[in-house]
Amino acid sequence: MLTSQPLFILSFLFFRAVLAQQFINFTAIDPNQCAAPSAYLSCYEGVVQNTAKSMNETEGNPTAQKGCGCVDGEEKINCFAGACWNRIYGCEYQNQVGIYLAECSLPASDIPFWPSPSNVPGACSYNTGLILETIYGTENSLFSCYDTAIGNLQKLYECECCGLAVGVSTFFDICPATDPTLLGLDTVLSLGTKGQYDVPWPSCGQYIQNINCVADLGFVAPLTTGTVFNPTNTPAAGTQTLFDEPGTVTSPPSGSVFTWFAYQSSYSYVVTAIEAEEPVATGGVGITATGGRVTKTGVVGAASTGSGSGSSGGTTKSSAGNSLPLRFSARLALVMVLGFSICL
Repeated sequence: MLTSQPLFILSFLFFRAVLAQQFINFTAIDPNQCAAPSAYLSCYEGVVQNTAKSMNETEGNPTAQKGCGCVDGEEKINCFAGACWNRIYGCEYQNQVGIYLAECSLPASDIPFWPSPSNVPGACSYNTGLILETIYGTENSLFSCYDTAIGNLQKLYECECCGLAVGVSTFFDICPATDPTLLGLDTVLSLGTKGQYDVPWPSCGQYIQNINCVADLGFVAPLTTGTVFNPTNTPAAGTQTLFDEPGTVTSPPSGSVFTWFAYQSSYSYVVTAIEAEEPVATGGVGITATGGRVTKTGVVGAASTGSGSGSSGGTTKSSAGNSLPLRFSARLALVMVLGFSICL
């Protein structure tokens, strides 16, 4: 019984903070910034209209409405990939993917162009995708540690505080110059857990100052420095805001046609990128491009949003057979933080 309450609370503490922050950060990209502005605008507006229709048709059915939200996020990813591929590594796309993961309750995997690779042009200054992937790994370590702490309250506290320590350290490790509160760290540090067996971060020093979270409890150290901080030596937070790094993506990163698997790999999308206008669109370029036809077949595991979602260069949806387990933490992220579901 000792493990149930902290497992319920801490296992999604980071995720609800980081994922919810994507809603706060979200700003829809200006279509004029896209390689094919009118195609992106048409695609995005089509998704919004189809999602509204789907939500109205499934009113009173939470499962079906969740399917509407999943398809909404997937189609907006396709809009980016098909018509705004020149901004595919930027902050707007990064936040759009974060919203999809939260809305659809999915682990951070199998999303095209996310996390963004290192040293790519136009990348967001803070790699949220890399942070989330690292914290998902921390979640696995935390579950394993809890399994060895049944009946041992001291070790349970150590597990919980090491999970917090590695998670907190991840923010400072991946991009120390950026203000980590923009990605939810402030929520993690100040929230504190209220259950009988939970330890707020400021009280964790007494439990982990004399142990090694990596060597003793099996946690994985942060990627860059390998340093796991505790409440007494957490570094000063950076001050930079989120911004896109210099550079321009001049051709579709995965070629003119690529396939990605969505919603637990139960179906796939084949996306055809639209050729860029000349030059690649930047702020102020007129909306003149035209897009391709969108078709959908074999929608599995999600509510249909209609026969098309605008012009994104050509997107085909088909069924597939694999399945990935849902993350408990992600499944609760929106309910616990926002109390409702959002289809942007």
